[in-house]
Parts: sequence; C-alpha cells; structure tokens
Amino acid sequence: MTSAGHGGGAIFLIAKTKIDFPGSIVAGGEGGLGAPNNKGGGGGAGSGGMIGFDAPMISVSNGVYANGAGGGGGVSNGGNSGGDGTDSSGAGPADGGGGGGASGGAGGFGSAATNGGVGVTGSSANMNNAGGGGGGGGVGIIKAPATANFNNKVYPAPTP
Repeated sequence: MTSAGHGGGAIFLIAKTKIDFPGSIVAGGEGGLGAPNNKGGGGGAGSGGMIGFDAPMISVSNGVYANGAGGGGGVSNGGNSGGDGTDSSGAGPADGGGGGGASGGAGGFGSAATNGGVGVTGSSANMNNAGGGGGGGGVGIIKAPATANFNNKVYPAPTP
C-alpha cells in the first residue's frame, strides 16, 4: 500500500494585546508518496491544516499558508516507480508526483487559494497494470479578524 501524506495540523495563537511574527507560519499538507515498483496507485496528499489568531493586533510579515500537498504518481505497467508529491510550503499549489514511465498516472496538484478548496484528482493510468496518481490535498482554513495584517501573503483567504 502506498503511503498517503499527513494533514497540516493546527496552530492557534492567542494574545491579550498583540501578535507580531517576523517570519511565516505554515500548516500545509504533506505530499503523497509515489507508488513503488510493485504497487499500483500513488498515495493521496494531505490537506492543509488550520491556523487561527485571536488578538487585537496581528501582524505576520512573511505569510500564512495552509494549502494542500501534491499526490504521489502511479507506477507504470513496466514497473517504474511513481514520483513523490511535494509538500505544501507557500502560496502556490504543491506539485503532484510524476507517473512512472509513460503509463503511470501523475499525482494531482494540491489545493491553494488559486485553484479552489479541493485538490486536483490524480490522472488515471494509461495501460493495464499501471497505477493512477493520488489526489491532491484540499485547502485548510485560516481564522483571523479582518484587521489582521499578513502583507497580502495569506492562502487561503482568512475567515473571521
């Protein structure tokens, strides 16, 4: 059985007066593993996690991200392993792993603010005895008041 990626986990920051973080906060999903040479389909990817904030003033200078990861690629009918999906680490969708050879299905891209809430379905295998790609992970959630300052680097969009 091919390993699926883990979800992004959760973090909730609470402060009485102010949260001021100079870096980035990421709760992205983990990429699914590609199918090894004796297994068919690639592993599905982990969904983005949850990031929450509760404070009168909130500032995170380098971004807040909770996107889904990429699914693993499927094995080819000739036994070539599929590629691993990538972990979610920033604003854009995580890449799915390549299918093994010409017949294995590619893993789906992870979900990000740019492509909706659910990950992209992995492609199907092209021939018998080849495996389809694992699906990409869905987008997580960010809970923050409308006054929070993330320097326009927040994916998905926060909900109050």
